[in-house]
Amino acid sequence: MKILTIALDDDADDLFLIGKCFNEAGIEDFSLFSETKDFLKNLTKDVRIVIIDHHLNGQQTCVEVMQKVKDNDRALEKLIPTKIIIISGQNRPDLMKFYSTAGADYLNKNEEGFYDMLVHFVQKNYADIEFKLDMAYRQLARMEETYELLKLPSKDEHQGMGTNS
Repeated sequence: MKILTIALDDDADDLFLIGKCFNEAGIEDFSLFSETKDFLKNLTKDVRIVIIDHHLNGQQTCVEVMQKVKDNDRALEKLIPTKIIIISGQNRPDLMKFYSTAGADYLNKNEEGFYDMLVHFVQKNYADIEFKLDMAYRQLARMEETYELLKLPSKDEHQGMGTNS
C-alpha cells in the first residue's frame, strides 16, 4: 500500500528544506512542487497527504487548491480523505481556526522546530492512514466473503438441484 505526500510552496528554499528533512527522516514517497498546475496534475489515488503553503504568489489561492484536493478525493472515490497540512510564515490564530474548521492542520513556518513538527505530522498521518486503509481493506474482504456466502445459485445450478429422475 503506497502512501504519497506532495507539497506545494512557491519558495524554493522552503521546498529544499522540506525535502532535506523528509530525506533525513526516512520519508521516501514524496514530491515537491513550486507550481500549482504541476501539483494538481500529480493528485493521484496514492496521494494521501498534501502540504500547501498559505501564501502562493501569483497562483491560485491556498483555499482554491485545498478545494481541488477535496474535489479530487470525491472524483477518485477515496475511502479515506487526503490529509491536508497548511504551512505559513504567518502566526495568525484566525487562519489556524479557519483551516482547522475546513479540516486541515496549520503549521507556522516561523515557529521554532517547524521542520521537525512537519516531519512528525507526516509520520503520524502515515501511521493513521495505514491503519485506516488496513481496516478498510479488511472490512471489504469480510464483505466479499459474506457476499459469496449469500450469493444465490445461478439458474443452471438451481435447475440441477432437487430434480429426481
